[in-house]
Amino acid sequence: MGVAALGLILVVATLLWFAGEGSDAADRSGDHGDSSGELDRAARSTAPTGRHVDAANSIRSSGANTAHEAQPAQLSADSSVHGALEGRVVDWGTRVGVAGAELSFVQGGVTHETVTGSDGRYRFDAPAAGAWSLAMVTAEGYLPYAPELGRGSVVWVPSPGHKLERADLFLFPSVDYVGTVVDAQGHAVADAEVELFGADSGERALVGIESSFRTDSDGRFEFHAPDFALLEARHPDHPPGRARVDGPAQISRTLTITMGGAPAGSAEVIRGRVVDGSGKPLAGVEVVGLVAMRGEGASVGRSPATVSESDGSFVLAPLDELPYVVRAKFNARPSVQRGPVKPGAEVELRVEDGLELRGRLVDEHGDAIVAGTVALMRVAGPLRRGRIAGLSVFDPGGAFSFGGLRPGKYELEAIAQGRARSEPVAVTLPHTGKPVAVVLGSGASVFGRVVDARSGDPLARAQVSVRGLSRDDSVLPSLSSTVTDDEGEFELGGIEPGRVSIDVKAFEHDGRIVSGVELAAGDRQGPIEVSLKPVAEGERPRTELAGIGVAIAPSSDAVYIRQVIEGGGAEAAGIVVGDSILAVDGEEVVKLGFEDAMQRVRGEVGTTVRLELRRKEGEVESLTVERRLISEAF
Repeated sequence: MGVAALGLILVVATLLWFAGEGSDAADRSGDHGDSSGELDRAARSTAPTGRHVDAANSIRSSGANTAHEAQPAQLSADSSVHGALEGRVVDWGTRVGVAGAELSFVQGGVTHETVTGSDGRYRFDAPAAGAWSLAMVTAEGYLPYAPELGRGSVVWVPSPGHKLERADLFLFPSVDYVGTVVDAQGHAVADAEVELFGADSGERALVGIESSFRTDSDGRFEFHAPDFALLEARHPDHPPGRARVDGPAQISRTLTITMGGAPAGSAEVIRGRVVDGSGKPLAGVEVVGLVAMRGEGASVGRSPATVSESDGSFVLAPLDELPYVVRAKFNARPSVQRGPVKPGAEVELRVEDGLELRGRLVDEHGDAIVAGTVALMRVAGPLRRGRIAGLSVFDPGGAFSFGGLRPGKYELEAIAQGRARSEPVAVTLPHTGKPVAVVLGSGASVFGRVVDARSGDPLARAQVSVRGLSRDDSVLPSLSSTVTDDEGEFELGGIEPGRVSIDVKAFEHDGRIVSGVELAAGDRQGPIEVSLKPVAEGERPRTELAGIGVAIAPSSDAVYIRQVIEGGGAEAAGIVVGDSILAVDGEEVVKLGFEDAMQRVRGEVGTTVRLELRRKEGEVESLTVERRLISEAF
């Protein structure tokens, strides 16, 4: 058992504009979804409170087991000879400590374990000097973190005579889902076989979860799955059907699979090799196949993953009759990919040494931030950024490095528990001199209350968050978030100054994005009361947002309109798909950047925003557009 680094169990609930990795082909993958826009459809982790756990992990099991408070990690003096790591393993949905969680640390093939107490706290004393990796985290009632050997993105570097405390980790609850399989007319399909794809890959490679099910006489089955997992139903009398555990499923804890509409499976495989710059085979490299298209069938296309063998070879299967981008995934260095390729092809993924970029996470005083998450973006234009690598840092000096880079323009961004996300730091490679400093300030905070719109009752364990980093595997929080207490009250700290949107959602309620919140460093703003509408039986959860009613994406020099929402101010003003926004209230979007431009388009209901538009036919004109309350399924 062993792993050289760690990436742990966070599917982020963010408003992202750089969510994709790599090439445009990969960004169009059906697995990636739409990652930017006024109505953002990026991965949203709802983590409902209703779940199966053992008695020790009931949120009412111990009065001492209180909700997690996000405070920055710190280094302090300690009696440990080689250094110690302390923190809590916390439920992502409730922020309550997870009792009895087992953590495995590895160094040089030697594994040591520790277990959390009743409040979710753990301590690991390094048995020897040198870097230690977190290899596995498991707990009853939670999805395991147990990747293939060598996966992950965090190595803890202990400091003799010190402990790194508040090194908090998160686990996703193993939510009880109820699935239903129906035919094209909506009738239940009994005795259908259902398969959960990827149950023994990625973060569950060494442990896995149950992956095969059969429907009862009512077409129903129960299952556990990570967010956005893909399931397929088969029956001899019906064409196969597929569905994802998407946002509505996460809110309602139910999933309906309608037979038919699944892409045709392929009898072919994709073979290949992973090699270094000299052609030497690389073993243990994770390789994934991503659907390289959008459109019908792409969103439910299979995305197989594997690990290269000792000779560097790999086989991706099963596949659909779709084009794929084949990607070798790394931590702390860019992925290497080829595509689009069709099933039956052979590919070589060559990993060049490239350049190194070294940096440090520091606070506003220049002191080291000992735990944080860093994203590296390649700059493709004034508005376009593509995340190419990411890692998490457990280091006394806040040090990090990325390797395998090509000359060019990049940006670094970081987030740390209890601190505001950093401003982007521009870097041109080759870079000489001191490590690049990425500064994370204390930020601002917002407090308030979340209630049921119908009854006025407080909503406990509602999630409140602001956008974070583009990341799908992190031991550390990749966004600023919190949950409400039993009175529905919350305080969310570590928010970056400026104009932000606050994402609020609760189990079996419509979500809401509170936009146009202006914050300065050190502000404490509130109280803000957010009311969420309960979801009626049979309805899909929706997200409410005050904006003009468009979904947008960055282009080379403008913000492209890719969808116009019915009933919104944009539709009323005559904006159509294919138009592009050049300026918002007199500020050019190429100077604002995509995220700031999006935030400025949003605002309070009834207010207006002045847009300079380039029509799809080419002419430029100015329009005043009213902001309205938009409600859209996500």
